[in-house]
Amino acid sequence: MLRFQWVLLLLWAGIAGAAEGPSSPLGLEPGTRRLCNDDLGVIVWGPDSAPTLSVGKSDVWDRRLPAGENRIITLKELIEGAKNSDPAIVKGAPWYRAYNNYDFPCPKPVGQLILRLPFVTESGKVSCRENPREVVLTAENGDKKLQLKIFVSAVRNVIVIQGSAQRLQPGDLAIRLWRHRDTILPGGEVHPTLGGGNSPKDFEQLAPPRAGQNDDLFWVAQDFPGEATFPDGFTASLVCSAGDVAADYEMVEGTAGLGTPMVAPQEGRIAHGLTKRFTPINESPGACATATLRAIPESFVIYATAATTQDDSDPLSHAAKVLAEAKALGVDALWTEHVRQLDAYDAGTRGQAVAADGRVLLDFPWGGVPYRMRPQGYYGDVPLCSVDSTKFCYQDSGMWHADFHFNEVEATGSCI
Repeated sequence: MLRFQWVLLLLWAGIAGAAEGPSSPLGLEPGTRRLCNDDLGVIVWGPDSAPTLSVGKSDVWDRRLPAGENRIITLKELIEGAKNSDPAIVKGAPWYRAYNNYDFPCPKPVGQLILRLPFVTESGKVSCRENPREVVLTAENGDKKLQLKIFVSAVRNVIVIQGSAQRLQPGDLAIRLWRHRDTILPGGEVHPTLGGGNSPKDFEQLAPPRAGQNDDLFWVAQDFPGEATFPDGFTASLVCSAGDVAADYEMVEGTAGLGTPMVAPQEGRIAHGLTKRFTPINESPGACATATLRAIPESFVIYATAATTQDDSDPLSHAAKVLAEAKALGVDALWTEHVRQLDAYDAGTRGQAVAADGRVLLDFPWGGVPYRMRPQGYYGDVPLCSVDSTKFCYQDSGMWHADFHFNEVEATGSCI
C-alpha cells in the first residue's frame, strides 16, 4: 500500500505540473499546492486573473445508499463474519452493491473561493511564493500591486487571506464563492474505475446549490438528502467575510460559467488511480456569491470558513461565530498561534527509517496535533484512504469512491 501511495503521489504531481503554462504559475487545474488542517483543505490554483482556492472539508460526503440495498451491517457482525470465515467478508465480496453501480457514497467538494483580479491583464503578471505554512501571491500591472498571504489556520477552521495593496482602484478586486451543481446523474456515466457503463436511474440528482448574503457575510451552500446519520438532511456551506472593507454584493443561482474552469491536457482515465472529469463540472450551472470591494485599502483581511450540519444544526450560524472570533483575534494573533502550533508539531515525535549501516533514510514528524502524518504526506481525515484525503476533493466522484476502506467496499478483507 505504501509503495502504491507513493506512485499515485508522483503521478499526480507529474500530471498537475504538465497542465501549468507560462501564463499561470499556479496551474490551470487543482494540483499539489495545498494548505490544510485536519478538517479543512485548500488547493491553490487558477489563472493569473482569478487565483482560486478549491475548498474541501473532511465531513462532506454524498452518503446515499439506494433503496433495496442490503441492510446496514454492524461492526460486531463484520468481526463475527470474519472470525467465521464468511466469504462475503473474508474474500472481500461487496456487501453493498452500491459500490459497483453508483458513483456514491463518495466525498464532495465544498466550493471555490475565487480572487478575481480584473486589473491583471496580458501585460500584468502573478508570482507565487510558498512553504508548508502559507502561500503568498503577488499580482502586478504597471503601478498597481497586490500581495495576498494565504494560510489555513492550524488551530481553527479559518482560511485567512491577508492583503497588501498599492494604487488599486474600486473594482480591482472581487471575492467570489462558487459551487457547481453536482454532475452525478441518473443514467449517467459510471466512474471508469467501477467498470464504466451507465448508472441506474433510481436516484435523483442533488439539489442545486444556493447563494446568500447577510451583512458582511456571503456564502454558497449545498444541501444533501437525508440519510441514516442526518435524517433531516445535511448541508455544507462555504462562508466568507470581507472584514471591515465595504463591498457590493451579487447573488446568482442556476447559471453556468461563473466558476474557474479546470483545464487539463487530457480528460478521462489518465492512469491507474487518476481520472479527470472536468468538462461536465465546467459546463454545469451553479450558484455564486460575489463581493466586489468598493475601495481597496493598503491593508485588509479576508476571512473564510466551511461549516456543515455536523458542526451545528445551523451551519451558517456556526460559520458566523467562527469568523467573528477570527476577526476579533486579528490576523497577527491568528498567524502567531498558527506558527506556534506548527512549530510544536515539528518539534514533537519523529519517525525514522535507519539502514543497517546506520544511515538515516527517513526522518519526519509523526503523529500529534495538528496533523496525522505518513512519510509521503498527510492522511488527513481518512487514514485508510490510498488515494487522497477527502478534504482535498474538488470533483464530484472520488477515485474508487475515495477508496473508503470500510464495510461497503471490497477492501474489507484487507482491513480485517
